[in-house]
Amino acid sequence: MGDEMDLGDIVLSWSIQQIADDDLYRGKVETIPCNFKSVDHYLQAYRPSLIEETRSDLCSCLELISEAPSSKILSMEVAGKTGLYYMDVDFWDNGAGFSAEAYTARNGDIFILSSLRPGAAEDLNRYGVTYCLAMVTEVSLDDEYQKGFRVKVTKDIGSEEDLSKLRHAIFLNNIMTNKRIWQALSFDTDMGNNFTVIKSLLAPQNLGEDACGICVKQDGGCLPSLTEQLLSVKLNQSQVDAIESVISAVQCRHMNLMKLIWGPPGTGKTKTVSALLWALACVKCRTLTCAPTNVAVVGVCTRFLQNLKNFSEHIDENGLPFSLGDVLLFGNKYNMDITEDLQDIFLDFRVDELVECFSSLSGWKYRIASMVSFFDDCASLYDMLLEDDETSNPVCFLDFVKKQFDVTAVALKRCIVNLCVHLPRSKFSHDSVINLSTLLNMLEKFGALLCNVNLTDEGLKRSLGCLSTEKSVCPQFSIEKELDGARSACLKLLKDLQHSLNLPTGVDNNWVQRYCIRNATLLFCTTSSSYRLHHMEIAPLDVLIVDEAAQVRECELVIPLRLQWLKHVVLVGDDCQLSAMVKSQVCKEAGFGTSLFGRLVTLKFEKHLLNIQYRMNPCISLFPNAQFYERKILDGSNVLSPSNNKGYTCLPFGSYTFIDVRDGREDKEGAGNSRRNMVEVAVVLHLIQTIFRCMSKLNTILSCNLNILPRYPWHCLWIVGNVHTLYKSGTVWTDLVADAQRRKCVFNATNDATICSILCIGKFNRSLKLEVPMVWDVDYEIIRYKKDCKVDAQEEHDLVDTSYAMENSKVSESFLLMKFYSLSSGVAQHLLTASDGSEIDIPFELTDEEKEIIQFPLTSFILGRFGSGDVSDQPSILHMHDIIDDQEEFKEIPDNFSNLPHEHYPLTITYRKFLMMLDGTCQTSFFDVFYGELNSSTERGHSKSRALQTFIELKEVTYEKFAASYWPRFNADLTKNLDASIVFTEIISHIKGRYQASRPYSSKLGRQDYVMLSDKRFSSLNSEKRDRIYSIFIAYESMKSTAREFDLSDFVNSLHISLVSEGYNGDLVDFVYIDEV
Repeated sequence: MGDEMDLGDIVLSWSIQQIADDDLYRGKVETIPCNFKSVDHYLQAYRPSLIEETRSDLCSCLELISEAPSSKILSMEVAGKTGLYYMDVDFWDNGAGFSAEAYTARNGDIFILSSLRPGAAEDLNRYGVTYCLAMVTEVSLDDEYQKGFRVKVTKDIGSEEDLSKLRHAIFLNNIMTNKRIWQALSFDTDMGNNFTVIKSLLAPQNLGEDACGICVKQDGGCLPSLTEQLLSVKLNQSQVDAIESVISAVQCRHMNLMKLIWGPPGTGKTKTVSALLWALACVKCRTLTCAPTNVAVVGVCTRFLQNLKNFSEHIDENGLPFSLGDVLLFGNKYNMDITEDLQDIFLDFRVDELVECFSSLSGWKYRIASMVSFFDDCASLYDMLLEDDETSNPVCFLDFVKKQFDVTAVALKRCIVNLCVHLPRSKFSHDSVINLSTLLNMLEKFGALLCNVNLTDEGLKRSLGCLSTEKSVCPQFSIEKELDGARSACLKLLKDLQHSLNLPTGVDNNWVQRYCIRNATLLFCTTSSSYRLHHMEIAPLDVLIVDEAAQVRECELVIPLRLQWLKHVVLVGDDCQLSAMVKSQVCKEAGFGTSLFGRLVTLKFEKHLLNIQYRMNPCISLFPNAQFYERKILDGSNVLSPSNNKGYTCLPFGSYTFIDVRDGREDKEGAGNSRRNMVEVAVVLHLIQTIFRCMSKLNTILSCNLNILPRYPWHCLWIVGNVHTLYKSGTVWTDLVADAQRRKCVFNATNDATICSILCIGKFNRSLKLEVPMVWDVDYEIIRYKKDCKVDAQEEHDLVDTSYAMENSKVSESFLLMKFYSLSSGVAQHLLTASDGSEIDIPFELTDEEKEIIQFPLTSFILGRFGSGDVSDQPSILHMHDIIDDQEEFKEIPDNFSNLPHEHYPLTITYRKFLMMLDGTCQTSFFDVFYGELNSSTERGHSKSRALQTFIELKEVTYEKFAASYWPRFNADLTKNLDASIVFTEIISHIKGRYQASRPYSSKLGRQDYVMLSDKRFSSLNSEKRDRIYSIFIAYESMKSTAREFDLSDFVNSLHISLVSEGYNGDLVDFVYIDEV
């Protein structure tokens, strides 16, 4: 099983056939036991399953390889050691089904390096195809591109000829988490060798005690005061008991204790964890809080910050900003949704702020020295300004001092605030805290006195000690005296702080990062990210809290369990909910998905139950409470209140109903393994419409938590399914159906007229026949049903069959659910053919208004809302082809409108092809001018060679290239709080694409004109954001020019100029229709 190898080496040794073989490790993966003989037995038990699960993950990715991110390999060079190569790639094609965000490589990414871009995994096994697996071991630090990597392959690829065959890199999956687990399951790694907690878990016994006898006797009595505060934030007794149990346990210095908190849905589990963290901080316990996913970590961290407000004031007794330096969240910033509320505790943001505060050139020492210099030398600075200022009207002394004070004081205040927020209060002595608070107040006072209307230049100079205070008495004397006092106080405080503050200076990002982690008391991260703590010198951790512990595979939990000096563990979760995700069937059978929480529960380990639920209507909670929680869960007073469901009484099926739908059948959805029942889908859509209709009748705004197959239903739960089928399933559905029947909560869907009419569409009987175009395959996905009724002219005047009318109305609604339906040329031709075989001129039923639009002789804009028929207003298109937005699909059509053969009309092309043909018709081509050196590669007026097309595609700045290549290179101050897609749209559509009547096609909008757009129309972009966007535009144009690249606006503006200057010299085109303008 590869015990001596690294997991990455094992993966790289596999072939595609081995990855796809679900039986590769069957028989080698043994069932994971509940008790273990030794630490070695414990660690070894999980390794075979981890290998198999890694293979299964990669196998799932292979099935979707056609949609995976890919790129062309530009170069590969040997990187010293055997099997290591430096690889440069082109821009990534993100893949149709991968993600909306641009793909960026990370350490642990697994690539397939291949001689072709496979459309399916089978393509890699074709004759002559060369491929190998590679793993990213180091990503280039060049943030501009992130296209250079160091990769590892299983063995030396060989000669330069072999290297040259590998032309494509296809991303499969990232195995970094599994690599970390593998290292945690090994002895000989650089991880901490703390096996104390793990040893206690080999054959655990529930002690049933919170602490040893010694610590109970020595208890200093802090619990009563904590309990009083906990009750003040509305915790129930079971929540307080759980917290007290943990606090008693962690104060024990003689035993390593494990605690389980059982938190069913709605019982305040996250609130309890938040209160527990506050209590642990109060007793000076350094705590690491982990969860299996980024979403879960961010969720518990957000809730903790919210609850922290209930325990502490925003401003402490000294008037300083509330310190969050003891709280730290770290992880992958690209995968975490870091809101503004979380920024102050997120490691990356904190490091950026503190690096500036610790800088030798702009940090706290510099800011204090600048403030001292201002108070001591502002007069001499003013004299120097006068010497350099040759104007006849220099700035007055008072205005000069105001400006200098504002600039210097604002920078100092910002630095002090950041230090107070991002550093633990323990980093400041008691005197320093008082001095900082007093200094901020005195600076405010000094600034206010400077704005006094009675203050003059002479008075200010006397206040600052620039002039001797003569015996003349003047009204300004009191102001001058206050200013002098404030100045003297500020100077004393500043000089005291220069000597008393013991903070770093001149340190880099890595040092600050370690500093933040070392000094935090409460740390938050995923179980996988806790791996980083093994490689840092940090103070010992007292407690590990695992939220959603029932969803963490036990082997993954070994990563934080091995942290040095870890003493106590608290697992918070619910083993009755979803377990950890496991893909391999072999691993499922071996129990690989079992969590440590679940294993301890199996061993009858005591778990503390949170026994009051505050979320679900009692009608909904009744069944799960009886089925899974032994009726131990009580309903909170809020859900028992009659007002709880007041806004939902208008709904037709009550709070809890099982809607019995017996029609329809399940089929597979697409190429995957998911199954669906379209009749049940139609019923669910109807129920959703019913909910919104009922809500709209209440002349009020309701918060509607609407979920399909909800995890946590609040007010209403309507289950749609076949009662008979589910009852026979032999699963928990059997009990659920029986419970619903016993409570008389089953509703027969055929008893509702509207639902019954929906069901009629799905029925197949002798009077209904499926009629589809003959070119469709038998198993083609059917959307529309048509009644098989042969009627003559006389019968058409009889009463209309209501079910038939209903059927067609529902078909109409189904077409409104999606904007377009993808049809092949055969289907389109079938639709254009009448029943007698003749060709239909206009295959649409047009209104008089639509006919008028078609026959309108002049240029026009057709404004059509969704579903209004704007697409149907085209003339007949007699010859249709399968069209893909790719230049190769139009290689038979020349790139011009000169002497185009008549058989090409009517011409249906993409908009890009239209632009290329216009460009080829002009005397001067945009590409001839832009890339004159390539003229020899193609003959003007003919479809461009594939080489030139590829060259053009590489040089065009699309949004994907803009976001991946240009956006990271812009000044961070310019891009802050701006989205790359919005900026790119503004540049292309407004700055470079806006038509101005006074200056048509002037290639760009001036800065002032663009900024003023915020005043002329509604916009989410204010003038300040527009000014920054314009600065980004200037930088973008410079970068683009240097790279000799272009964007669509460059191309379009060039066409405008050519058509205006040269005119149009191509064939006369009578009609041009452009859809989706």
